[in-house]
Amino acid sequence: MEDKLKNIEFPEFKNDFHMVRLSIFLTESWLMESVRKFFDEFDITAQQYNIMRIVEASEVPLSILQIREKMLEKMCDASRLIDRLILKELVIKKVSVIDKRLVEVYITEKGLELLAEIKGKVSALEKPIRDNISEEEAATLCALLSKMRGSEPEICC
Repeated sequence: MEDKLKNIEFPEFKNDFHMVRLSIFLTESWLMESVRKFFDEFDITAQQYNIMRIVEASEVPLSILQIREKMLEKMCDASRLIDRLILKELVIKKVSVIDKRLVEVYITEKGLELLAEIKGKVSALEKPIRDNISEEEAATLCALLSKMRGSEPEICC
């Protein structure tokens, strides 16, 4: 994908911070499109993959609310995403034996098989980044993005 910044006529930028904001928006769009295309091969979305990873990693069954709290994207409709995973037979819901008001989500054998297949190919998502920046530049970028958010590097670096 070519650099969209080079092909767009921009009014004069107010400052470098303005340019950073726009560059991050364009980068997010570029990254999300590549992620969408990757997960299309497996007939799931990145959010559904995130839910499956959360459920798989948990040592105890999780409620929908607990899953939502652990998701990368906090504003999504976890219930709807889980219902779609159920239709694909990748997860199931069961009433909690401890609290009958709660529904717990479990990953199925089919879901575990799909996760294993995806994990074997997920490094392909890094290829466009690896092709364009060094590992040292990636660490610097990660640190700068964390600093911009005013937080410690929680996911990368």
